[in-house]
Amino acid sequence: MDSGPRAKPERVGRYWLFRPFAKGGMASIHLGRLIGPVGFTRLVAMKVLHPLCADHEHYTMLLDEARISSRVRHPNVVQTLDVVHDDQRVCIVMEYVHGVDLASVVAGANRLGERMPPNVASSILVDVLKGLHAAHEARAEDGQSLGLVHRDVSPHNVVVGADGIARVLDFGIAKVLRKDHVTAEGLVKGKVAYMAPEQLVGGVLTRQADVYAAGVVLWEALTGKRLFGGVDGEKLIARVLGERVPPPSAVTPGIDAALDAVVLRAVASEQRERFATANEMAVALAEAVAPAPSDQVAAWVERVASDDFEARNDGVREAEAFVPEADAPIAGAGRSRARVRLLSLIAAVGLVVVSGFFAVTRAHRASSETAAAPPAAVSADPLAEPSPPPADSVAVGVAPSTLSIDQPIELSAPAPVLRKHPPLHAKRRADCDPPYTIDRDGMKHYKVACLP
Repeated sequence: MDSGPRAKPERVGRYWLFRPFAKGGMASIHLGRLIGPVGFTRLVAMKVLHPLCADHEHYTMLLDEARISSRVRHPNVVQTLDVVHDDQRVCIVMEYVHGVDLASVVAGANRLGERMPPNVASSILVDVLKGLHAAHEARAEDGQSLGLVHRDVSPHNVVVGADGIARVLDFGIAKVLRKDHVTAEGLVKGKVAYMAPEQLVGGVLTRQADVYAAGVVLWEALTGKRLFGGVDGEKLIARVLGERVPPPSAVTPGIDAALDAVVLRAVASEQRERFATANEMAVALAEAVAPAPSDQVAAWVERVASDDFEARNDGVREAEAFVPEADAPIAGAGRSRARVRLLSLIAAVGLVVVSGFFAVTRAHRASSETAAAPPAAVSADPLAEPSPPPADSVAVGVAPSTLSIDQPIELSAPAPVLRKHPPLHAKRRADCDPPYTIDRDGMKHYKVACLP
């Protein structure tokens, strides 16, 4: 990780962006932190395009990478979680793996004068091959195979975690072998020293190109040396196309012949001589040398790459100790916040108006019902049964829940009374004091003869 002065983190979307811990030709990888409500936080890795690469072509490539890698779901592949952008940047948000890349692990072992134990190399490469196989088998939303080829398998694109698990990352130049996927033809992309011969000459690419690259990575992990190091350009291409790869045991004595055979089959110049799939190579490698347990891998890697781990630890401590200001701005979000505040104000005013309308309506309804209710008859005997209603009486009790707020209310007049008009020949009775009876349920029943 960079040891320069610590810059203040920037906010991109809902993430805080810290200084980079890895840099490539097109983008840099930063430690990021999501700080959510109720104290929820999460560390992430954020891939950010360099300013000079922020044109349409590179922007499209980064989004393609996000879409492609999101279709690969496997424990040995670094997961893509989100894509965010503001007025200045576009970022892929990935799961953060607390570890170091395989190139740093090999370099750390070399500084100590050590070679990676074969069972540790077997464990790391079996993980890588399982992750590649998952990518090769990935399917689109419609269920069709994507025919995905990574095309850039190298030690820099393998991260070995503190948990002893290796994961593949960076599908930035991956190719989807489907007719509806548009790619630029005639361009050689990737690291030449890990390219299969057919990739260098512009031939048809299959998953076996990634098998070849994994074989080169395994050769270098076992020997601690570069297979095609010391040259570049046309000379490097000529070596890849013309040289016969020596077995790892020729460089590092003590390597088993079965392990030599796996490496040489993976890096065969002819596709038909290689393993057909990454999974087939993983099985053969595990049979040649039993993979070390993950805790053993973790202990060895942390020891030989202790400086790199300490730098990562510093970055994590910095990110987790950071407490953002309550009013910290979100880059490029000023207009959005103003719009949200306006909508919130409109919603609040509307809520007050509606609440007031309902309160007034309830008050008017209660006032009307109180004015319309006549006094109840009181029986001399509190235990006496109430008189049954006359046969020609009509119940006028109305449940309040059936009243409509759209019904007009006259505050100066009593509430309307539902009644049944008596026939013309009916005579007014004299027992109209009170003019109603009360049944067992407490409902008033007005006497027809007493109605005006």
